[in-house]
Amino acid sequence: MSVRLIACPICGESKQFKRIYIAQGNRGVPFIGKIHPVVLCGGCGLCFLNPQHSKEDYGQYYAKYDRPAGRDVTRAGFRPGSLRSEDDRLRINFLERHIQNKDVSIVDIGSGYGLFLEELRLRGYKNLQGVEPSSEAVATSRKLFSFPITHASLSDSSLPQQNFDVAMLI
Repeated sequence: MSVRLIACPICGESKQFKRIYIAQGNRGVPFIGKIHPVVLCGGCGLCFLNPQHSKEDYGQYYAKYDRPAGRDVTRAGFRPGSLRSEDDRLRINFLERHIQNKDVSIVDIGSGYGLFLEELRLRGYKNLQGVEPSSEAVATSRKLFSFPITHASLSDSSLPQQNFDVAMLI
């Protein structure tokens, strides 16, 4: 496991962070810790995980552990009738409190199987897009939903240059 503190990916700030939330759990993956601090950048206001795992750790995670064994993803997710996690519910509630305009453009970085984007669509948000490094998740998302999903990681230079009103990353 390789974990490191990173500078803000938007403005480069490296010291002024306020911890605002701690995501917990690792889905049984032995090389990923169970505590994931979400910080607010004092320079630009971006919220992101810090510290972060290495690209190699994330690559191994997506290759071997991204889906519960023997369970298929459906439009309802892994557990019918619910979002994937409490983290998704927190993000949805945050968006609905602070973004009432349902026409804003939203990108979900690390969109997985598209379940979070689907929940946003069901709540009336219209301009939705995802970015996801797992090829299996991208294929499943494209099969289940009609969102544009880009197969890439956030640091991939082949991402299309686009502006969004809201970017979600968790």
